[in-house]
Amino acid sequence: MTLRDAQGATDAPPPDFHVDARLAARLVSSQHPDLAGPLTLAANGWDNVIFRLGDDLAVRLPRRSLAVRLIEHEQRWLPALAARLPVSVPTPVRSGHRAPELGYDVPWSTVT
Repeated sequence: MTLRDAQGATDAPPPDFHVDARLAARLVSSQHPDLAGPLTLAANGWDNVIFRLGDDLAVRLPRRSLAVRLIEHEQRWLPALAARLPVSVPTPVRSGHRAPELGYDVPWSTVT
C-alpha cells in the first residue's frame, strides 16, 4: 500500500508507522498543550507526514523508520544552523518525544 500525494501519485513507499491527524493532535496536546489547536494535513511525503498547526507552525512526524535518525539530526543541528544560513529553514521550535502509550514510539518535531 502506498500513500497518495496532493497530485494523486502513489509511488511513496508504505509507511512503517501509522500517522494521522488524530495521532498528531494527541501528541501535541499531551507533550505541548500550549500549542494544541486545529491541525491540517499539509503533506504525506516519502519519509514524513506534515500537518499545519495554526498560521506559523507545522508538525513533522516520521512515517518511515529511516526518517527517525533524520528527525534527530534536524532537532540537534537546524537551530544552530538556521542563524547562520542566508535563507529561512524550517527550524524545530519544540521536540516531540517518543510516546509508546499513544502508539507512536519515535521522535517528532514542531517546526517553523
